[in-house]
Amino acid sequence: MPFPQKIFGQQKVFFPNIIFRLVRSERLQPNQAAFKIPVNVNKLDVRDYLTHLYGVTVLDVRTVIYPGSKKFSRTSKETVKKPRVKKAIVTLAEEFKYPAAPNRDDFDGAFVDLSMKVQALKMRGWRIRSPLRKELAKLTKEKMDREEKEKEQS
Repeated sequence: MPFPQKIFGQQKVFFPNIIFRLVRSERLQPNQAAFKIPVNVNKLDVRDYLTHLYGVTVLDVRTVIYPGSKKFSRTSKETVKKPRVKKAIVTLAEEFKYPAAPNRDDFDGAFVDLSMKVQALKMRGWRIRSPLRKELAKLTKEKMDREEKEKEQS
């Protein structure tokens, strides 16, 4: 006889198609965690998702919907509205520890920052000058060397 599975929310979670973003906050108690979730997900779905996917015991779920902010676009002369954001504060049975903050150097942080800067300048019609071009070429060469070394090792 199969073990009956508890279902709290409206949907069964077979393969997760919703994204929960963990939000770091020092204001919360040690047994609480905050997530940014889609607006259409309710408290029971949050509890169901965390219980069945991660095997944690959820005691309480509190949610709040923040309204989208309105900004005036200079280019199109129209008001642009950002979408609403829903935040869920989950109280767990055991203490929650945040994972270590990622190191940007592991993800080529300097290369990504510089290439984004170059791309933004090109979009504005700027010509890329020599110092910025040299720095980008240097970072690209370092990245290529690292990838070659990894290929040789494996």
